[in-house]
Amino acid sequence: MRAAALAVVVLGLGASALLGAHLDEREPRGDVVPAPPSPLALRAQALGDGQFAFRARSLQLQHLGNLGGRVVPYKAMDYGRLEEWFRTLDRLDARSDVVPMSAALLYSGTQTPPDVRHIVAYLADHVRRAPGREWRWMTHAIYLARFRLEDSELALDLARELAAFEAGGIPAWARNLRVLVLADMGRTEAARALVRKLVQAEGMPRAERRWLRYYLKRELQADTSPLRR
Repeated sequence: MRAAALAVVVLGLGASALLGAHLDEREPRGDVVPAPPSPLALRAQALGDGQFAFRARSLQLQHLGNLGGRVVPYKAMDYGRLEEWFRTLDRLDARSDVVPMSAALLYSGTQTPPDVRHIVAYLADHVRRAPGREWRWMTHAIYLARFRLEDSELALDLARELAAFEAGGIPAWARNLRVLVLADMGRTEAARALVRKLVQAEGMPRAERRWLRYYLKRELQADTSPLRR
């Protein structure tokens, strides 16, 4: 019995070694990101079960390029098609955080920063449909625009858009990210003026007002004595 078990183990190891040697000689496929079917086609493939289609394809999306015994780097993937997948899956379930999380926290790690522009565009559109619920993904888009794309103007535009949303539920710190972006861009006077305006605004939470005063004095090195507490 032991001899038979040992033979099975040896055969398994041998087969694994042969498969590894075979895969080593093969180049990774370039089409690891296929074009997405329409939402209707995805539902049809799942026999009409939209949630099953969404969950199955979302799981597949997280493992693209990491199947079949090969690991394909993100830089070898078609980010235009990835963006199409993000948008297609949103049409199956726009409330789930799985897709924006995969975009913002997984695929943003590409070794080719310009590809991140597809992720920023998707995240911004995802938020625009329901800003009161999805606002946090705009903060990710702002971060990626500033530090991965190094596009400060885009980051500022997105921060201003986040501040302008009329939906409730968006915390003051998120709306005030434009202050940090302005300061990071070296536009200190504009940042100071904006902070002064925010501190004087009605309805500003006390804790947030206190933090803004601290930021104005400590980081922007401006006098805060005339401002309300």
